Amino acid sequence: SLLQGQSVPPYEIVLHTKSGDPINLEVNIHTVTISGKLGFYASMRDIAMRKSLESIVRESEARYRTLVEWSPNAIVIHRDGVIIYANPAAVQLFGASSMQDLTGHPVLERVHPDFHQVVLERVKNGIDQGINAPLMEMRHVKLDGTVIDTEVQGTVITYDGAPAIQATLHDITVRKHLESALQKLATTDELTKLVNRRHFLALAAGELRRAARQIQPPSLVMLDVDGLKLVNDTYGHAAGDQVLTTFSDACGKLIREIDVFARVGGDEFVLLLPETTCEEACRVVERVKLALTTLPIEMGGQPYVVQFSAGVTCMADANESLDALLARADMAMYRAKEAGRVKRKT
Repeated sequence: SLLQGQSVPPYEIVLHTKSGDPINLEVNIHTVTISGKLGFYASMRDIAMRKSLESIVRESEARYRTLVEWSPNAIVIHRDGVIIYANPAAVQLFGASSMQDLTGHPVLERVHPDFHQVVLERVKNGIDQGINAPLMEMRHVKLDGTVIDTEVQGTVITYDGAPAIQATLHDITVRKHLESALQKLATTDELTKLVNRRHFLALAAGELRRAARQIQPPSLVMLDVDGLKLVNDTYGHAAGDQVLTTFSDACGKLIREIDVFARVGGDEFVLLLPETTCEEACRVVERVKLALTTLPIEMGGQPYVVQFSAGVTCMADANESLDALLARADMAMYRAKEAGRVKRKT
C-alpha cells in the first residue's frame, strides 16, 4: 500500500524498555516524496494513559453488567422507545422465556396504557435534560396480558456508547393487594359489606361540603331493624345475621350509586341521599318496605318479614353540621319506632 502511495491506518504496538516494561504506542506511517523518490516516515504516540482509561472503563462496564445481571430487581434498558436489554429478573417479571422476547419491542408494550403519557414525559426529561426519574408507582403488563403493580425508577445512563434509560422495577402487586384488603377491612362492615361508621362519617362530611354549592341539599335517613334482639335470643345470632343481610341487600338494590349507605351499629343503618328532598327520601323508604314484604325468610319454620323503623330529615341550611343531621334523624327514627315502625319525617 505504501509503495502505491496509499496511506496506512494507525495501528497499535507494544514495545518494551530495557527493563522489560511494556510501552503502548500508536503508530502512524506516512508517505513522502524526496528528490523524486518515494519514501515513508513513522510517528509514534504514547497511548499508555488512553489504554489505562479504556481498561478502567472495561472493568467498570464489566462490574456494571455483573451487578445488573445478578440484581434481584428487574432492570430494563431502552433507547428511542425500544427495549435493548433486560436482565434475568426482568425476564421473569414479565413472564418471558428469554431476553429476546423483550428486546427489540417498544417499551410502551410493557407499560399499562394509563401510564403511557407519564413514561413518555419521564423519558423526555431524562434524555433532553439529564433528569433522573424519581421512584413512583405505576402498572406494567406481562407478556400474557396480566397487569402488575410496580415501583419504577428511571436513570439516564450511557449504554454501548450512547444515551439510554435504565428502568429499575420492583413488583409490588402483593403489597398493593394487602393494602387494598386492609383498606377494605378499615372501611367496610364485615357482615353486610356496607360502608362502616367511620368511613361513612368521612364520606358524608365530603358530601355535605359539596351540598353547600348545590341547589338541592341532601336528605338523611336513619334506619333501625326491628326485633333483632328477639331474633338473636330466640333463633341465634346466625338468624339475626340473616335478618341484617336481607335488610341491607334490599336497601342496596334500591339506592343510587351516589347514595351513601352504611351500617353504623348492631341494628342501625344510615342512608345519605344527595340532592334529594324529604318527600323523595320517604318514597325510597316505602320502596324498601315493599321490597322486604316480598323477601320473607324462614325463621323457626315460619316465614319472617324483616321490618324496620326510619327517621328522615333534610339539611336545613348550608352550614348545618353532620352531627346535627344525624341527631335529628335519630330522634325521628326513635319516634317512629315508638309510634309503630316505618318512618317519621322531621
